[in-house]
Amino acid sequence: MTTFDPRIVFISGRICSGKGHICTQLHFTTPNSGHIIVSDTVRSIVKSGERQVLQNTAYMDKVIAHELGRRIDQQLALNCKLILVDGIRQLSIIEELNKSFHNVAYVWVDCPAEIRKQRYIARHSSKDSSISFEDAELADDKLGLAEVETWFKTVGRATIVNND
Repeated sequence: MTTFDPRIVFISGRICSGKGHICTQLHFTTPNSGHIIVSDTVRSIVKSGERQVLQNTAYMDKVIAHELGRRIDQQLALNCKLILVDGIRQLSIIEELNKSFHNVAYVWVDCPAEIRKQRYIARHSSKDSSISFEDAELADDKLGLAEVETWFKTVGRATIVNND
């Protein structure tokens, strides 16, 4: 008898690169899949949806990793064959999750800054109302996203998806 190990995919990329769009498409076209949105997880922990609050949570990496792990376990308990984890911005969270989950693939979503800025402005999200695209980018890098990008593209041997 052949068994199928569930596949966990960490999908990351810069703001407005299209991570969520790609995850939503995969989730709705792949039977028995789950989609965990990291910012929703962080939002549930800090009880805020403002980008500036969400980007100031580096010190909460262990708590965030624990909650993400719990949510992945819930998806595994539902026998999901594909679990998409959308938007991890700290390497310490990836490293913590990798201790518990071993069947992980990595996808980095690339998109030129000019296109991402247009998307950022066009989406008119309330969570972005108090912060410019440039400041959001800087805050993501301060949180650790540049380090995640380097790790994905080297150590993680991520699949790179151009989404322009």
